[in-house]
Amino acid sequence: MTDDCADEAFATCGEGETKLSKAAAKAAAKERRKARKAEKKAWKRARPKREPWISPILCVSDVRARAELYERAFGFEVELVLDGSDGKAVHAMLRHRRGVIMLGGPSTWHGSGSQQTVPPAQAPGTTVSLYVYVADVDALVARAANEGIKVLTPPADEFWGDRCARLLDPEGHVWMFATHLRKSARSEEESCESEDSTSDTTASPTEPTATAH
Repeated sequence: MTDDCADEAFATCGEGETKLSKAAAKAAAKERRKARKAEKKAWKRARPKREPWISPILCVSDVRARAELYERAFGFEVELVLDGSDGKAVHAMLRHRRGVIMLGGPSTWHGSGSQQTVPPAQAPGTTVSLYVYVADVDALVARAANEGIKVLTPPADEFWGDRCARLLDPEGHVWMFATHLRKSARSEEESCESEDSTSDTTASPTEPTATAH
């Protein structure tokens, strides 16, 4: 084979590899688009339309009684109460604005020996507290106290810009209710820094701007 023939064969081979490489890249991009589309559809079907992505389930000793207490004391709306075969409520769903809180009774999931769910009052303390925004935290605390809810910390203006109170219900759950008053000092600082940064990067009308070549 002459040198010219060898060069031509090499060039042809290179073109073939380039075409295969482009075809493979195109096929891979198509598969990625297909996967993203399938994932998007899956997320759309993943939850009922009005439900939030994450909802706490509080373990309580009496589902119906606590649902009614939270409705009276905290102003939550009881949307659903489900009874078990014995007629006792086993599940409740309460709504607060766009948020949902569920209630369930003590239970052992997936048979004996598994982790048992109990109210915090029956265990050594609780690892979770709930932070809830309301229109008037002072009015809510007064109403909750009248319903027998223990006030751990009365309403006070906090440095992060909320007026907060900490409450303890009969089941041992800790609640923090808050009404937003203003931006926190940190948020205002970050906002000012952002404005300064924007003004620094904006060229003055009297100054020439550099053109990238």
